Formats: sequence, C-alpha cells, structure tokens
Amino acid sequence: MTLVLRDLPSLSIAFSDFRLLQPKDATVQNMLAQQGLTQHAVNFQTEYLKTIISNANVDDMNQEYSGHFIHLADIVVHGIDPTAEFEETVSEYLESIESADENNEARKHLSGSQLKYLVRTVQDLSKQGLLVEVQIDTLSTLLKHLELAMNEFATTDVMSLFSEEFTTAGDGWFNVIDRLFDKITSTLEYVVLSLAILNARGLQQHLFPEELLVASLSVLKAHAEKFLVPALEFSEDDNGLSKGSGIFKAISLSPALRSRVLSVVGTTCDISERLRRSGNTEVSDDIIVKLVYIGLALFFIDTSSESVVGLTEAESVKQSGSNLLRMIFAKYSKQRTWILEEILSLLIKLPHGKKVTKGYRLLDGSKIHISSALLMQLVQTCAESPLDVEPPVEFLHLHPSTQKIESRKLLDAVKRIMEGAKTSVGFIFNVLLSRSMKGTKSSVEADYRTVLDTLVADLLTVLGHPEWPSAELYILIFSKAMARYLDDSKADNAAKMMAVDTLGLIAARIKTISNQIAADATEQAKVSVNEEQRPFYGDLSINTSTTDLSYLQANYDNVVEYLGSNELNDTATKAAKNTWIGQWIAVICSAATKEYDDRTWGEDQWNALAVETLKLWKLFNSQEPHPRSILPLARKSVSQSGAYLTSRHQLFLSFDMMLSRILMTLEGGAITLRAKSLRALSLIVTGDYAVLSQVNVRRTIALRLQDQSPSVRDAAIELVGKYMLQDAAIRKAYYDIVSDRISDTGLNVRKRVLRLLKDMFHKADDPEMRNDISQKLLLRVYDDETTVKDLAIKSVSEVWFSPFVDATGVSHEVRGDHVDGSNSVAPVTPSQRRDVSKRSRTLIDMVGKLSIPQADAFGSVIQWLLNKERRTDEFNPSDPRQAFSRTCAVIVDCLVDLIQTLQDEDALKSSVASAVHTLHTFTKAEPRLIEAKHLSFLLVYLHCSSTSEDWKITMFVLRIFQDAIPVVKDMTPNDSQMSERLALALVAKCPVVLLPEAVHVLCLAVRTLTLHSARLCKFFQTCVDLLAADVHKLRAGTAIQDNKTRRLMTIVGLLCKYFDFEKATKDHPEQTHLVELVAKMLPSPQEYVFSIVSSLCVHQYSLALQQGALQSLGHVYMSFPVLMNSSRSVKIMDSIFVGHEFSLQTELLQIYTRFLLKIQTAPASEQSKGAGYSLVAKAEDHLEAGIGSSIMQRYLDRILNCALVTDETLQAAAIDVITQVTLQALVHPMLCMPAIVALESSSDTTVCSRVLRIHRDLHQKHASLIYARSMECIRTAYTYQMSLRGSRAGVNDRRVTQVGFRLIPETGQSVALLCHMYNLVSDKRQPRNALLSGLVKVLEVDLTSPEVEVDGNYARFIAENLAYLDYRTMEEVLLVVFHLNRIIAGSGITLLHSLTEMSSRSRASASDDSTSKNSNGKATKRGKKSGNQNTAAVTKPKAKTKKANVQNDMNPEGDEAVESEFGGDDHHDDGREPILPVRVMARASVAVEAAILLKACLKRIYDISESKCHQFQPSSHGTHKEKPVLRPTGTVARIHWQWSADQIDTICDPMSVKSNAEDMARNQLGHFLELIEAESVQHVKDEEKESVKGHYHRHGVSRPHASRNDRPKEVQQRHLQDEREEEGECDKADTDEGEEEEDVESGEDGDESCEDPDQ
Repeated sequence: MTLVLRDLPSLSIAFSDFRLLQPKDATVQNMLAQQGLTQHAVNFQTEYLKTIISNANVDDMNQEYSGHFIHLADIVVHGIDPTAEFEETVSEYLESIESADENNEARKHLSGSQLKYLVRTVQDLSKQGLLVEVQIDTLSTLLKHLELAMNEFATTDVMSLFSEEFTTAGDGWFNVIDRLFDKITSTLEYVVLSLAILNARGLQQHLFPEELLVASLSVLKAHAEKFLVPALEFSEDDNGLSKGSGIFKAISLSPALRSRVLSVVGTTCDISERLRRSGNTEVSDDIIVKLVYIGLALFFIDTSSESVVGLTEAESVKQSGSNLLRMIFAKYSKQRTWILEEILSLLIKLPHGKKVTKGYRLLDGSKIHISSALLMQLVQTCAESPLDVEPPVEFLHLHPSTQKIESRKLLDAVKRIMEGAKTSVGFIFNVLLSRSMKGTKSSVEADYRTVLDTLVADLLTVLGHPEWPSAELYILIFSKAMARYLDDSKADNAAKMMAVDTLGLIAARIKTISNQIAADATEQAKVSVNEEQRPFYGDLSINTSTTDLSYLQANYDNVVEYLGSNELNDTATKAAKNTWIGQWIAVICSAATKEYDDRTWGEDQWNALAVETLKLWKLFNSQEPHPRSILPLARKSVSQSGAYLTSRHQLFLSFDMMLSRILMTLEGGAITLRAKSLRALSLIVTGDYAVLSQVNVRRTIALRLQDQSPSVRDAAIELVGKYMLQDAAIRKAYYDIVSDRISDTGLNVRKRVLRLLKDMFHKADDPEMRNDISQKLLLRVYDDETTVKDLAIKSVSEVWFSPFVDATGVSHEVRGDHVDGSNSVAPVTPSQRRDVSKRSRTLIDMVGKLSIPQADAFGSVIQWLLNKERRTDEFNPSDPRQAFSRTCAVIVDCLVDLIQTLQDEDALKSSVASAVHTLHTFTKAEPRLIEAKHLSFLLVYLHCSSTSEDWKITMFVLRIFQDAIPVVKDMTPNDSQMSERLALALVAKCPVVLLPEAVHVLCLAVRTLTLHSARLCKFFQTCVDLLAADVHKLRAGTAIQDNKTRRLMTIVGLLCKYFDFEKATKDHPEQTHLVELVAKMLPSPQEYVFSIVSSLCVHQYSLALQQGALQSLGHVYMSFPVLMNSSRSVKIMDSIFVGHEFSLQTELLQIYTRFLLKIQTAPASEQSKGAGYSLVAKAEDHLEAGIGSSIMQRYLDRILNCALVTDETLQAAAIDVITQVTLQALVHPMLCMPAIVALESSSDTTVCSRVLRIHRDLHQKHASLIYARSMECIRTAYTYQMSLRGSRAGVNDRRVTQVGFRLIPETGQSVALLCHMYNLVSDKRQPRNALLSGLVKVLEVDLTSPEVEVDGNYARFIAENLAYLDYRTMEEVLLVVFHLNRIIAGSGITLLHSLTEMSSRSRASASDDSTSKNSNGKATKRGKKSGNQNTAAVTKPKAKTKKANVQNDMNPEGDEAVESEFGGDDHHDDGREPILPVRVMARASVAVEAAILLKACLKRIYDISESKCHQFQPSSHGTHKEKPVLRPTGTVARIHWQWSADQIDTICDPMSVKSNAEDMARNQLGHFLELIEAESVQHVKDEEKESVKGHYHRHGVSRPHASRNDRPKEVQQRHLQDEREEEGECDKADTDEGEEEEDVESGEDGDESCEDPDQ
C-alpha cells in the first residue's frame, strides 16, 4: 500500500511496506542515511507516524488520501480494521434476524440502534473510501435484506392498521400511537441506510440494485402522503371523517407525541437531503418521477395549521422538498416541462393572496411566498448545468483570433443554458395565463389568477436582489406577453385590464429602482471623488473606457464573491451565483466577438477581457474556488451592485415600450380600461413624476382630460394634481388644460379641480397664474350642484379674503358687565389698516381683470359669506361674531381712501375705475358697508365726463348710489340736493347706456333723500312734450332727430318704471306739481306715455326708432303690467313675430325675460304661499303672473321658433325666455320639449349646456310627461339640423351625407346628436326601450299604402343616431337589431320578391318580343344597345350580372315608368299579383337600406353574431339585460351611404321631374338588391361558422401545455383523469360563455357597407 500525505506542516511521505522513502524532515533524513533499512528504522517511522496522526487535521487533507490515512491510523494506533468490523457486524445482525422466530415481528427487522450504527459505519467507510474493500457477498446480503424489508414496508398500509387498532384501544391508545411511531421510525431508518449506501463513495453503482431504490422511494412517498403531510396539515376543526384523524388529534394533544413527530420530521428532511446529494447517480425515468412526487408532496403542505408542529418545522419540510425539486430540475433538463406543469397544477393548493402570511423570508427582512421562491430558484438552477465546452489549457497564450473563436464557443454554450431558463419561464407564464384567462369564471380560474398576481408581486419585490437574478427574466417575458395582449385587437377586456395593471406595476418598479440607483450614486459621489463610482450604462465595446470596464467588473465581482461566500449555507445560492457569472460571460464574450469595422482592441483591454473570461469560465464549471475576501461584504453594497447590474438588462430598457402601451390603451377601449390605464400611469408617476414632463404623456393626459367618461377625467386630474403642487415645471405644463376642467360636466371632476386650484393658489409664484386661479374659482359660484357651489364659495373665500381676515383679526374685549351681555371689538390699529390698504391694491388689480359674470359671482360670494356669518342677526360690524362683516367694512373704508389717493396721485383712469368697481362689488353685496361720508366723497364722480374711462367710473359710482341710497339715511341736505341735481344733469347728458342707472339714482334721490319731486316732474313733463312733438312731426312727414327721439323715449320709459307718479300723488297731495302732472296725463302718466311710444312701433318708421320705442315700452310694462295684454300691445307683438327683423324679436324676448324675472323675484301673494308647486300656474293667484302666463301661452310657439333660428343673439334671448317659462311652470313642459331636444343637438356648447340644464330640470320633475311626444322632438331636431346645414353653406347645399352624428376632432369619436335625450331617458328601462322602438320604426315602410312616402335623409338621421348612441347594456343594442330584423324580414323581403317577380315577367315579355320581332334586326340591335347602357350605369363592381339584369328588367323606358308610377296598370293587367312601380320600390328601398346598413354597423361596433341577434327576445329575462356593453372609443366603423343628401331627395320625391330621376331609382334598386342578398349570405355564413365552432367545442381543444408524449408514462396516466375532471368542470362554463366566444369570431366578417374610416 502506498500513502501520500498532503497539507501536513513538515512532512510528505510515501510509504511502501512501511519504509520511509522521501522524508523532508532534515533530522529524519540524516538518521535514515546513517542507519539504513533496519528494524530500528521501522520502529522510528512507526513512532513518528503516531505523532503525526495525533496532530494532523484529516479534514484538511486531500479527499483522495484521507480515508487511507484514517484506515492506516486505526491499524497502527488501535489495531482495528473497520472494514472487517463492518462485515462482522452485518453478518451478526442478519444472522440474528434469520434465527429469530417467524412470529416475532420485532425480530424480523433490524432495530433502530442497529440501523443507526450501520448508517454511521457506512458513512465512515465512505468518508475513508473503504466501502469498496467490503466483501461483495456481505454487501449484497445487506442490500437484499434492505430490498425485502422495503418491499414489505411498501405493501403495508401502516396508517390503516394502526387506525383500526386505535379505535378499539381504549385507554391503551398511547401505546398504539407509540408503536406507530416506532414503526415509522424504523421504516425511515431503513430508507436512510439504503441511501447512505447509495451515496457512499467508492461503491460501484451496479452493485446497488435499482429495485431497492425504487422500493425506498415508494416507502418514502407513502410515508409522506399518508402520515407526514396529513399530520402537518391536521387542524382542530377537522370533522374526524378522514383516515387517521383520531390519531392526529391525539398527537396534537400530547406534547410527548408531538416531540416524536418532530423526530420524524427531522428524519424525513435528512432523507430528502440524502436524495438531493445522490444527484450524480444515473437513474431511470420511473425513479425521477417518484423523486418529483416526493418533492411535491413535501413542498405542497398547507402550513396554516400548527396543531401538530410549529411553522418552523413545517417550513423545513417544505424547504427539503424544494431542495429535492431543484436538484432534479437542474440535472434532468428533459423532464423540466412536465415537472413545471405538475408544480403549477398544485399551486392553487397553497394559500395565496394579500391576507396570507408569506413563508419565505428574504435577507433584508421582507417576505415572499414560498411558491414564488421555488419557481424562481428552479429557473436559476438551469445555470447549474455544466458547460459543454472546456477552457483551453493555454487560453491566455493563444492568438487573439483563436481566443475570439473560443470565446464564441463559450458564448454559445452559455446562451444554450440561458435559453433553457427562458423556455421554462415562458412555459410557466403560458400555463398560468391560459388557466387564469379561460373566461369560465370558475373558482379554479380565480385561484390561478391569484397565483399569477402573487407571483408578479413577489417578482417585483425581489427584482434587483443579488440572490434572485431570474426575477428580471421572469418580468421581462411576462411584460412582453402583456404587451402582446394590448396589441391584440381581439383580446378581451379582462386580459387587457390585467395587462395594463401589471405593466403599470412593472414600470413603476423599474422607475423606483432606477431612482434609487441614481440616489446611491449621488451619495457615493459625495463621499468619494473616484470616477469609478460613476454608473456605466453603455454596451461593453471597443469604445468602453478602462474606468467603465473596471466599474462593471467590480460590481459583478462584488455580487459573485458575496454569493460564493454564502453558498455553503444556502444550496440555492450557487445557482444564483452561476446565473450572474453566465450573464457576465455573455456581456464579455459578446463584446469580444463583435466586429468593429477594422478597429482592434487595445492590448491591455484585450488581455483584461481574456483573463476575466478564463476566470469566469473556470468558476462556472467549478474548476477552481472563488477567492473569498477576508472581511464579509456589506449587504447594502451588494444590493446596490445587484440593482445596478439588473438595471443594465433588457427589462429596464423596455420601460419606454411599457409606457407607450399604457398610453396607447389610454386612447381607446372601454371606460374601465382607460381608468385602469390611468391608475397604471399613476403608479409610474409615483416612481418618477418626471415622466409627466414627457411630450407623449402630456398629450395623452390632455386627451383623457377631455374623455367622455367623468371617472376617467377625474382620474386624470387626480394623477397630475398632486405633482402640480410639488413641481413648478409640471404645474406650468398642465395648468391650462387642468384649470379648464373647472367647467366640466362631471360633478367629481369639478370638485377635484376646485380643491386643486385652491391649493395651487398658495403654491404658485406666478402672479398671472394666481390671478387666473382666483378668476376661475368664481366660475363655479353659480354651479347647479349645491356641493360644488359651497366648495367654490369656500375656495373663493380662502383665496380672496383669508389674508384680509387675518390682517383685521383682533381679540375681543368685554367692556364691563353689560346687561345685554354684548361684546365690542377693539378698533383697527394703524398697522392693520396699512396692511389692509396694501392688500386692497392687489384686490383691485384682481377685480379689474374679472369679466362681468365673474364680478357678479364675486359679489355673490361676499353676500353669501355675510349672510352666513350673521344668520338672523342684524348687520353690525362691531359685533365680535361678525368678523367678516368687520373685515368688509375695513376694506370698503380703505377702498374709498385708496380712490382718493389714486385721484391725488393722478393715477391712470383705469386704476381708478378698477377701484370704484371693487367698491361697487362690496356695496352691491351689502349696501350698509358704505357710509354717508363715503357717498359724499363719491359725488365728485357724478359730474358729466368727457372720456370713456371717466364715464366708466361714473357708471360704477351711479351703481353704488343706486344700492346705497335706500339704506343710507344720514346724508346731509346739501349732499342730498347735490346728488339730485347731479343725477338730473347726467340724465340729460350722459350716454344712453348709462340712462338706466342715472334715472334710477335720480328717482331714488327724489323718493328717499330730498322728498320733493318738483324738479323731476318738470323734467318729465318736458320730455313727454318733446316726444309728443316729435311724434306729430313724424305723422306730418317732417324729419326729426332719431337719436334725440330715442333718448326721449328711453328717459320717459325709465321714469315711468322707477317713479310711480300716482303713488307719489297719493302720498304727497300737497305737492301741486304732481296733481297737475297727473291731471294733464290721463288716464295715468304710464298709459299716456304708452299711447305716445306705442305709436312709433310701426313698420313705416326706421328700425332704430322702432327698437327704441319697443325698449321704452318694456320699461313701461315693468311698472304697468296690464298694458302688456292690451290690444295695442298684442298687435305690436304680433307684427314683430310676423316680421323678419331679428333685432326687434330679440328686444321683445328680452322684455319677456325681464318681466318674468320680476314675477319670479316678486313676493308671493297670500293665497299662493302655501299652495306648493303646481304644474301650470293659475292666473288668478297673481296679477303679474297671470299676465305672464297668458302672454307665454299666446306666443310660445313663436318663441320656440325663435330658439331654432341661426341668429345667435335671438337664439340666446329665446332660451332665456324658455328657461323662465319652464322654471315658473307657465305652460305645459311638454310643449317646450321639441325645441329643447333640437337645441341639444347644436354644435354650440353654450347653447347645448343651457338647454340641457333645462331638460334635466324637467326630467327630474316631469319625466313621465315630457316624453309623450318624443318622436316630434326628434323630427324637430332633424329639421333644425338640416336648416343649420343649409345656412352654413350659404345655400341649401345638401351634398353632405353625415346628418345624425358629430365627430370629436380630438378623439375621432362619433357622438349621436340625440345622445343627451337618450342618456336621460335610459335611466329607466321601459321609456328607454319605448324610445328605441319608436326610433327604429321610423325606418319601417308600409308597402300596402297606396302612396309610399319616405324621407330618405330623415331615415339616415335616425340610423346614424341609433348607430352612435351611448348604449349602456347589451339589451339596448339587441333590441334595436331585433326591430331592424323585423323590418328587413318584412319590407325588405317584400321588395326583394317584387324585384324578382318584375325580373321574371320582364324576361318573359322580352322573350315574346324577340319571337315576334325576330326579323327586325334593328330592333334587336337597339335592345342590345339599351341593355349595354343600363349595364354601364351600375356603380358597384360586385354582382354585376345580376344587378344589370335587374336594371334591364325594370322597364328601361323612362316615360313608361313615370306613367306607371302615377296610376298606370301595365304591371298587373294579366290577373297576376300586382307589382309595385319602380319609383315606389326605390323610395321604400331607401328606408330598408338604412335598416340593413345600421344593423351591419351595430354588429361590427359591438361584435355581435347573427345567431345572438336571432336568439334575442325582448320579453325574455336574459343576462344581456344587465350585461354592460363595451363600446370602443375613438374612431369606429361608420355607415357608408350610396347617395348624397340631394340625390336621395331626388329618389324619394315622387314629383321629381329631373332627367336622371329614373336612372337613379334603378341604380338604387340595384344597390338595394346587393345589400339584401349580402345580408342573406352573411346570415348563412354565420350559421356555418357557429356549426363549425360548435364542432370544436364538442371535441375539445388542445391545451397550451407540454405534449403528453414528452411526459413519463406514470405522469401521463395520472393526468388523464385530471383532464377529464377539468373538462367536466368547465362544461357548464363553456355553455354559458359559448355565445360570447362565437360573437367574437363572427365579428371578423364585416359588411362592405360598414367601413372603417382608417382604411
């Protein structure tokens, strides 16, 4: 025997017959050289060897020789030969078993202690490499015994035997369970011994019988399935029906028994580890199958119950199963597919979801599901496959070209290994997606969807972690699959929603990691100036600098070294390490083997790459250990390296692809899909809100802010809102499009924008933006929704007035013990006043930029805040509870001072005007805010001015006096007199537009301040006399000054309106001038003025004069309403409506509006206060209300006609009147509905929104009444639209074909003109279906009527509206198609029969004619020529022959056709069934054609099959009634019409005498014949397709899994039953969903008449 000892401190010896040959110790060498080979030398070497043995560390020796060394040591030191001892022990044990009594079960097998001793001995012999020296007979005998025992164990159902004994054991149950554990322990020890021999080093594999291994695995599998797994999964809630449940319950209650379970768990895990280490042994497929199922049984244990063992022990079992599965997956690549399928089939057994505790703890403390960890580790084990190429011995010394060739071989080998990982990942996702997206809505499908969601969530959790490099591959492949779903136009909505959701999560995670990497790099740069810390993201190439290459190499080394140092502690770490090494090899070899256009690598760069390549090559093949650092690497540094290296991969480069897919989905699809896409985009923005600055993102969000769905718009605003508050650039980019949504129709959208603008006001630094925000907030003060209005007022209050309230905030001081308990407020300090004055300048600038509606809204906010604050209390700024009133009073005082300051500073007039305007806004809201001293100061602005700016100031001052005079009682007499004189002067000289304010102030001053009307009466008398003189001149034909006359009429009308002369006479009879005035103007001053002014409202006078007179009459009517019902007034109104002067009609309607507003604001009569709401007001309740009601009922039809004109001013005035009429219920609301519905179809959004508001109000109050004449409303809308088209073209240009819908340019979406009416009606099913049925019946033609009348353009209007209505449920669409089918089957088939009959008769007649005229060649020639001409008239190439024959047969002589059209009897003079004339059939075919095209369009848009259409019955109660319809957004299929509007009029006009009318009729019939035949053919195709599809459903479809032939036979048999059960479970679901699948396929066949505009 020769022994070589290595790694000893001073000796390496070769022994041959115990003679020392090559000593390295100097002392030994000298001694042996002197003594020679004597006995003394042998004694010396023996003693020296004993010394070395006692000090040597055998574990440090080379494994090849350590066993021999130990064996020698035993012999030399102890005199024992372990091989012989093992043989003797085995023989002794087996002899004792053979000699035992056959009835003694305990002696038939080895005992537990004997088995353990044999296991230890085998392990020792294996460690020494001496098992090969054991006699074969001894070993064979032992293996034979083990095989027999294993076969016996495999055929014995231990649990059944002991369960029966346990039920009858009574008090001896503990002994029964104890013996059960002894049996199980003994069985497992037998398995341990078998595997110890199998794994022994030096054992020849053919000596170990495969049958023993199979039996051992069978025993282990039975143990796991029948005892271990049920025991670990046992719960206290078990019902006791399962086998062994009693035993398991008893075990759970006994600590001693539970400890024995822990022992069994430990033994099982030990067996699993031994099986994992036996991976180098070649075994058959049957053994592989058993190993897989053992691993599956151990892994798929529900650890939720801890009745028997704790969670830690159960997890150790699962981990042992996972280790076993990884070993098999790594070694047997051909078995990977079916192994994965088995794992995926069992995944739903494990608990998943957000509420389930995750069982796999990561190094950073977080957790993932253990199933996800297994799937990732399995893919990573692909990297444990050895490379099929070895590195050349002298690789570094080869020529670079040869090195490049070897690098290419290495790269190809690594790619083959990585391709296996890609294949496995692709298979995993294919299976999960196919099982979770079946559409059967079963619980299994939901479970797999949960599994898929859980897997993706765990992948995103570990993405970038160094231990999980496969996560990037998983997510990359899954993201590509999701992108394909979004690209597939036929993918269902559920799949696309899942795709959008997951792509959003993935993209968000990518951005989060990228930002973290950038932050880490920045942090490292702060603490280090080394450029190597800079991340390198380029491709490794010849241009890569040494610094970048070093940085990249350092990060890979960091990760690989860290994983290499931990692979002894975690068996899965080696696979992760090899994965990183493979990726690094791929990067280096790809760069090294790439051609660079005649450029070559630098010598240093190439040598560095070659050295790194060789090192990685050997590391991957485990040919040399990885050098380990002395100090452990920091986890944070390794994590940063892992994240950085992951970010260089393809997944992170595909971020733009994911973002583009999400943005693409935002531009189309269902509402829920667009909302889901916005949420996905929100996740991405959360990771990096800089994405919002990208142009494509900004454009897409801008489109979604105009989406038809309020929920989508709301989500879009929510998305950008929070980041607009954070970033100034994003705020500036999105401000315009977001702030415009403050007028959105969606309630939640307006609320969100209001809150956003309010918060943005405080964040914005741009004064223009702040001003714009303050203005836009005022737009919602008059909102119809109370909650929005309140929010707007609150926002305006905070933005506009919070600084003022804070500036004037003072503490309250209680002045003594007052009896009334009142408090007082300390006066405003000078500093506070200066602060308010300073802020008032800003307030003036803001108010100066407000429009008139915004200024009114601003005043309303002030008034609302004041009223809310004081509630029922009197206005009292000194009351401490009225802080806002106090603030407003201080503001008013400062504004007056500021006006004076501006005047003194000689500031711009515009600034003064803005200040006065602001002051007027406050005084209008609360006139008591202003004091007499303020009015005295403002008197200076009542003097006559010369410039427009001065007159603007005067206007606001007049309005201030107009509001303040009634409440300010303490003006001095001088100021009162001055105000009267100045007002009178203004009435005489101010512009006409200021006359209402000037006259009103004059009358207020006289009535309230001076209380003396002499000057006023004199002025009034003078004006009336001058006006009467002008009237006499006009009657005499004398020229007058129109401007003066119109001014006089306005003044006298306003004086009659604002000053009641009769009442003043009664109140002050002592004033003789009043008595004289009334005496001169009989019967009353108002009637006297009315008689004069009304005489000017005749057509012979100029239009300006008539308009001025009418305006003056309006003022008189306001003070004397009875005059409106006078015969003279009625005559004037009649003449105005009969005429065509829009200006007069507009003025009259404005008079109506002002009068109705006065009625509305007037206090109710005592009789009507408690009457409540009534549909039609009663005239006797109130005089003015009665007059208004009678006028409206008289002229309602003409008012409605004015609303439908093209003049915008007149239309707006008419809508004002309609608003008041419906609001006050002056007429039946149904009478206004036709005009309202027509105006809703207007393209003017202002008009549409106004009438829609009226419609909604009527719908809420009278929904059961207003739709009684819905078809009249629709006809009115059609007439209105046709009139608009004619007016836009300047002439009646009717060449257009689009009449029933409108295109939205931004989205390309088609919107029905009747959408608003339908959306309101569709709330309730019965009126909705009635409306749809009525619309479709317009297309029905009564062919039995003697005169068939069809309005072709009206039919098209109806068809286009029905095509693009916003249907909510599938029932609505199917109901329309149902009625269309009835029309096609009735009128359509009748027309087809008439055409066929006409064709046959014409051919018969032509045959008789050809027989009688056979000798006349010319006639035949003419007939051919005529036929050719008719054939040439065919406009479509399809079915030419049949269409030409129809045209030839339809009486080609035009005169005869016209004659038969108007009563000829040549078509039915032979006693046969009469045939409709050609022109009649052509007219009827237009309506039926619209029905056919509409049906085809609806089928195309909503993807409906013909069978589904025919199965629908309106009276049935199917699921389609609740099923929401999914209508695509954006550009959809549109109806293509054959004729233009004027051509269709020609065809449908029976009196048309156009020369081509007959040819057009024949062409129309030919086109109709094509359509009706195509409809029949399409129906047959659909039926054939349904039958074929049913055939496939009956015979099943192939599953997307691996082929059954690729599986082992045992797995194939096992899956046959599973597949049958799965198919049986899905039978019912397939039946329910069959129709939907058929619909999708039938949607592929479209009709040529329903075209896609994009083609």
